[in-house]
Amino acid sequence: MWIAEGFLMMAYLTEAQKGTFISYFWPIFNLGAVVGSVVAFGTNFHSTELGEQSWKRSLCRPL
Repeated sequence: MWIAEGFLMMAYLTEAQKGTFISYFWPIFNLGAVVGSVVAFGTNFHSTELGEQSWKRSLCRPL
């Protein structure tokens, strides 16, 4: 899906706007990974087993 987003950014923007919109898109796109990591860290912070919550959430996420 991110390939389609990149294609649309390149297709519909003028040459002068491409760099600006990519600089907006890229931090927002990477913020998703940061939020996901913080959620996993917060879930496992007081856990006694290593990765106790991570594998359960990863298993249920595709459902």
